[in-house]
Amino acid sequence: MIENILKQTQTTKETIEQITINEGIISIEEKCFEAFINLKTIQFPSTLQTIGYASFYNTGLQRITFPNNLQNIKSNAFAMNLQLKEIQFNE
Repeated sequence: MIENILKQTQTTKETIEQITINEGIISIEEKCFEAFINLKTIQFPSTLQTIGYASFYNTGLQRITFPNNLQNIKSNAFAMNLQLKEIQFNE
């Protein structure tokens, strides 16, 4: 079973606007979605435990909802997200 998401290719950065990460993923590696400037929404699985360093640095995210099982958000994970207006933590 895949449990980690690794850094994506340069060509996908400019085209993706929405991402749904499947259940079972427990970590997003560092700089995985860095500079996905058109990424507006992301759906995290309930199984996610760690978001790596600069994983979502400089994206177009507008809203984030973190799952209950999230234990660790590394530094700069969401830095330079100038369009980010709302952060929510599930209870």
